[in-house]
Amino acid sequence: MTVTSATPRSPPSVTASRTPPCTRPCVVPSVLAPPAPWQKSSPEVTVSDYRCGDGSARSPRFGLWYHLRNPQRWNQPPELLYRRSLEQAAWAEQIGFESIWASEHHFDADGYLSSPLTFLAAVASRTSRVRMGTNLVIAALHHPLRLAEDTAALAILSDGRFDLGVAAGYREQDFAAFDRRLSHRPSLLDEAVGILRNAWAGTSVASAGRHFTLPDVRVTPIATRPPRLLIGGAATPAVERAAGLADGYLPPAKPLAPLSYYIDPYLDAVQRQGGDPAAATVMCGMPAIVAEDPERTLAQVGEHLLYQVNTYIATGTYGSGRVLETPHDVVTAGYVRLWDADNAIGELSSLLRDYPQVKDVHWWAQLPGESVDSGSERVAYIADKVLPALRGIGDSYADPKLEL
Repeated sequence: MTVTSATPRSPPSVTASRTPPCTRPCVVPSVLAPPAPWQKSSPEVTVSDYRCGDGSARSPRFGLWYHLRNPQRWNQPPELLYRRSLEQAAWAEQIGFESIWASEHHFDADGYLSSPLTFLAAVASRTSRVRMGTNLVIAALHHPLRLAEDTAALAILSDGRFDLGVAAGYREQDFAAFDRRLSHRPSLLDEAVGILRNAWAGTSVASAGRHFTLPDVRVTPIATRPPRLLIGGAATPAVERAAGLADGYLPPAKPLAPLSYYIDPYLDAVQRQGGDPAAATVMCGMPAIVAEDPERTLAQVGEHLLYQVNTYIATGTYGSGRVLETPHDVVTAGYVRLWDADNAIGELSSLLRDYPQVKDVHWWAQLPGESVDSGSERVAYIADKVLPALRGIGDSYADPKLEL
């Protein structure tokens, strides 16, 4: 048995009996390499805060984002896609990524991930340090008491490494099949937030709201480190809700507008509601392709990117817009950013300088239909060329007195 002497920079492969052999050279570790010093845990510092295991401050985290879309055009067995994605998430932890995120939608022909909590529970069982979160769960589709139980269990399974990001939702097809009215989504979300908070605190969830009447019961077991609650959205009510009810904000990953377009109103809302904008928390999905040669990468994965953007246009994720015809249309229209390492370091350094409230930046692990091997090439590039230059950079701009 051979043990690699350095942290692997290629994802673990799947045996040839399960999938055609990969032609790319891979380092397959028999035993995972030891963590870097900043990854080692310490009994004095929990893994649920924003600090390194050794207690030193580090901000923000950098992570991967999963939707597991599997369009028919590039279809692969879903068991293979899920298994390889889980292997990739575990490998990403070993090469320096610090968070894993998952999204939720329903009834898409391409198999968009509908059970992000299940996926993240599997990630939790394969990792020990990465923080996990949802970006986003459509809270209005879930019974809040059941959601409270499931998320408390995930917080326990992950040893406090889980954040629940929720939103009201916006797609009619997500709501109709669950017998929910799209027009009720704001009040459904408001009720859910109150029930989640009470349930995680171990207090009674007894309530008689507009949508739910609950008896005098308590969710058990109580997580020692319950999830942090994040709220996402772009509309003013969503931003106000995040400022007043949540532990942080998830702005839309809409590349047509700068992040300041979403973050500034959130910080203003925090201040209006009596909070401290400097102590606010923002977690950002980043719509960028980061590669050594972005143009070459666009030529390789452009059809996957075009599919993603056009389906988001069709479902209203990106608002109204015309269907695009070529991958270059996606770039020229501003739906994605093409960065090499220098661009990424410069842009993210500016973001963190202007907004030290940003505590997590995460990229799509791969595009719809793209193979995990292909996505992993960019993941490895980011880990090698981008993350080392950004380690701790947010803390150099943040107020050192703030406890993150």
